[in-house]
Amino acid sequence: MSSAVGICGGPALAGAAASGDVSVYRNSSDTAALTTTPIAVTWDTTVTERGTITKQTGNTDIDLSEGGKYLALYNVWSDTGATTGNDRRSLDTYLALDGTTLPYGFASGYVRDASGEDVAAYNAGAAIIDATAGQNLTVNAVRTDANTGAALNVRAGTNGLSLIKLNDDYDYLRVQQTTGITGISGYTSFTSIPFNLSDEVDTGSFAFTASSTATDMNLKGVTGQKFLITANVKIEQTANAGTRQNYEMRLVRDGVEVPGSRTT
Repeated sequence: MSSAVGICGGPALAGAAASGDVSVYRNSSDTAALTTTPIAVTWDTTVTERGTITKQTGNTDIDLSEGGKYLALYNVWSDTGATTGNDRRSLDTYLALDGTTLPYGFASGYVRDASGEDVAAYNAGAAIIDATAGQNLTVNAVRTDANTGAALNVRAGTNGLSLIKLNDDYDYLRVQQTTGITGISGYTSFTSIPFNLSDEVDTGSFAFTASSTATDMNLKGVTGQKFLITANVKIEQTANAGTRQNYEMRLVRDGVEVPGSRTT
């Protein structure tokens, strides 16, 4: 299991300038086949585009001409078509900068057609990323199942990517879990996830020391202060088993679940 959290906040928000550049793209017509070889998702239609965030020739790479922090939001809808049989399919999506996979922004989807239905999987990811000026961002998709004869394709007209340039004067906390955690099938109640690597900790707004047991992230500031949080937990089935499993993730503040934060 690999996990990552990104948080944006801090006193700088109160005096920040107007929101930064925003670019939005969607897929109108592409129905690319999805296999166990990763592909970069195509964005063939520009909804809106600002000068520092531009789509490149080929419609997969987004050039981030200005370095610094960005908020990336995307969804990738895929479907099976009218395929017969009881074929399971699973799909991972993730972000990459210049071809390097980011730990932030992973998403997964799963489908099974029981008798030839057209069934869809819906992946949605979000991340606060840190880019060097001129890097290219891609959204990538790869199947993780072994049903090579069962089709799965990008669904046209349903997918989108939004990128927002964030103020680099904000405070950020970006942490990840790099070693994995085994035995989570035994988690029958919510269990805190530790993060063993800190990519960035701005101590004006956050306190966190990464370790194999570090779970709590201290948010500093005044009462009522707002924080933007993205989180992902990637789960892998490592042994053959007949038991179906379902997992939920949630954010908790001082022992209380944050409303609207639960995902499955």
